[in-house]
Amino acid sequence: MSEVPETPETLYHAAATASQSGDKAGALILLERAAEAGHPEAGFTLASFILQGIGCDANAEKAAAWCLRSADSGSVQAGLVAALFEARGIGMAENWSAAIARLGALAGRGVAPAQRQLGLLLMMRVSGDADEAMVLEAGHLLHHAAYGGDLMAALALARWVLDGKKMPVELPVARTLIDRVAQAQHPVTRWLGEAIKPGERVALPAPLASPELDDVMAKLQQPPIPGTPAANLVTDAPYIARYPGFLSAAECDYLIGMATPQLAPSRIFDPSTGESRPDPYRTSYTASLFPLNQDLVTYAIDLRIAHSVGLPASHGEMLSILAYAPGQEYRAHYDTLTDDNGMGTVELSRSGQRVATFLIGLNGWYKGGETSFPKAGVKARLSVGEGLFFRNTDAEAVPDPNSLHAGLPVTRGMKWLASKWIREKPYLWL
Repeated sequence: MSEVPETPETLYHAAATASQSGDKAGALILLERAAEAGHPEAGFTLASFILQGIGCDANAEKAAAWCLRSADSGSVQAGLVAALFEARGIGMAENWSAAIARLGALAGRGVAPAQRQLGLLLMMRVSGDADEAMVLEAGHLLHHAAYGGDLMAALALARWVLDGKKMPVELPVARTLIDRVAQAQHPVTRWLGEAIKPGERVALPAPLASPELDDVMAKLQQPPIPGTPAANLVTDAPYIARYPGFLSAAECDYLIGMATPQLAPSRIFDPSTGESRPDPYRTSYTASLFPLNQDLVTYAIDLRIAHSVGLPASHGEMLSILAYAPGQEYRAHYDTLTDDNGMGTVELSRSGQRVATFLIGLNGWYKGGETSFPKAGVKARLSVGEGLFFRNTDAEAVPDPNSLHAGLPVTRGMKWLASKWIREKPYLWL
């Protein structure tokens, strides 16, 4: 029986077989050989292994180098992730402009996720009626992405039609787009579909206008961070403030969509073992958007949070999305870390205390589920897109006992919430 010749493709498949059998170190070696031999996706898979420390020690610089190499060889997936690495400064210096240029090049090749991200980022720049031309430009990008089969773009396009924005499609098309996204079981489409169920449906037409990508990229040379929204002080013991309209409904939909494939039962940190584990104290589902599950839109939301509360974006832990079904809750707890001579102590020495928390309500079709601060006598139900910021410590990073809080049980529907913990020092996630 003749041996199978060694080619980039056979090396890549051998790496997959090794990984599935549990030989991660062997898979890593085979991936590197496949990448060196020119396999278009091996370099990106190798980068993802190295970034996550699969079969090796995690190394952001090596991961970034392989990701860029794979992107420059034509891998679309690597190109999308490379843009995020450039924007966030993962394994390299931060370079938002380079990230936008990379997305623009991909969008010019008809890559729908790149068109979708540029469209969403443009909408984040919109500040009022005077930006109608920019809204339409963003709509054309989303239209192209939706026509290319991107369901996240289809939902954003439909949502803005429902919100009365001037988009390149009308309401009958929006109904069709929501029906299409509903078939993929996006959580918000059931509610949206019921809201607009009566009425004509019309197929999505082919885009007529081509986005002026040079103009788009010129407008996005800086991250789309709006002016600091007014904070409504609730109490100063602990400091709690609300931010109405912090995100648009379409941005909330987007976070839910990005998180849904990653959802898993929530866990709590056990200081006795240094591990996280399920516990009836916290009954919900969580998705933490680590870099391989992010894009420039989610990073722009990170930057908006940091800008609004006056704390560096580098101090933020990864954005988490929480989903609470009826009966689920997060009982009264503190977000601060405990100096326990274990992993809590290690985390405190690495990145410092969790000095603050920022929550964002992502939907409104549920009952119960308020965020309660029992020692402060405060209960807050967040409207769609509303932010809630509270400090967990005093100015010296000493835990504030008044910051005790709980997510009360949901009694009807599904509650979606975004959560960002902010550290005393830059957050070292590797």
